[in-house]
Amino acid sequence: ENRQGHEHTRIGSGSSTDCGVTGKEKTIVGALVKPKRPLSAYNFFFQHERARLLILSESAPADSPLSSYSPPCDLTVEDVRALLANNPYYTDRSKRQHRKSHGRVSFSQLVAHVSASWKAVDKPTRAAFEELADEDRARYKGEMKSYRARIKAIKREEEIAEAEAKAKAEAQAQAQ
Repeated sequence: ENRQGHEHTRIGSGSSTDCGVTGKEKTIVGALVKPKRPLSAYNFFFQHERARLLILSESAPADSPLSSYSPPCDLTVEDVRALLANNPYYTDRSKRQHRKSHGRVSFSQLVAHVSASWKAVDKPTRAAFEELADEDRARYKGEMKSYRARIKAIKREEEIAEAEAKAKAEAQAQAQ
């Protein structure tokens, strides 16, 4: 509850820069969930490379260094989508309570390898990840447009309800 006794759910960080939604509008929105931010090409590459490395490491000797795995080349968007859709190491972040590590690669080793691979990746492969990022950016823009429209509709409904309540109170005051 806020100081006026109104119950509300805070959305975002609380700053007025969250997609142009001010604090008052955040109170109005209630439980309306803001769309997830779009992923960058590097984010998609990281997900893909992590899954690829873990799958490759299943059949490799336990002491095989990450440097023995070369960066992917000539990948298409379909190739990337197929691996990300069928990723056996994907964990649903909203449902997981405890992160169980696969124990094959430390996170710092993984980050170092993925960042070096990203720098060395060929143009067609990079273009595939850029295309995925562009699609995700378009999804986000569409969802944000819809989100803002819902916020405006809720705000209008509240303004109408407040005006009706005020008119009713004035009518009762005049009747007395």
